[in-house]
Amino acid sequence: MDVVRPATEWHISKYSAQRRVLVRETAAVYAAVTSPYVASIPEKRISWVYNILDGKKEQDLVVHQDNKFVLLPDSKWDRKDMASMYVLAIVKERGIKSLRDLRAVHLPLLQHIKAASLEAIQKEYGSAANTVRAYVHYLPSFW
Repeated sequence: MDVVRPATEWHISKYSAQRRVLVRETAAVYAAVTSPYVASIPEKRISWVYNILDGKKEQDLVVHQDNKFVLLPDSKWDRKDMASMYVLAIVKERGIKSLRDLRAVHLPLLQHIKAASLEAIQKEYGSAANTVRAYVHYLPSFW
């Protein structure tokens, strides 16, 4: 059970049962639909992300931080059950909003995130690299 208090209309919509559909997002659909939607999201909805990146919030939770990204446990993880370990790597380059923004030039960044995250996870939680599963959310839960 999730309890959200106070719950806004946005929270109620987010946590209510949703009809699921499969959408094949082509580059044209992304340009015509998704990108304008992302541009319309008020910055205040993701200010919590900027507060983490800027070192204003949740610094006591940070597992790794450098000039490229921040790694911290997701709020959904209780930090006890290692089988359900859930940490987030949040990129500091603000032009990267989703998987769609990644280009070949970002490959060194992704390799750095992988190596530094695995090292930090090993140090902080004792999990070996070959036991860690990594995912990219698309569509992301925040842009």
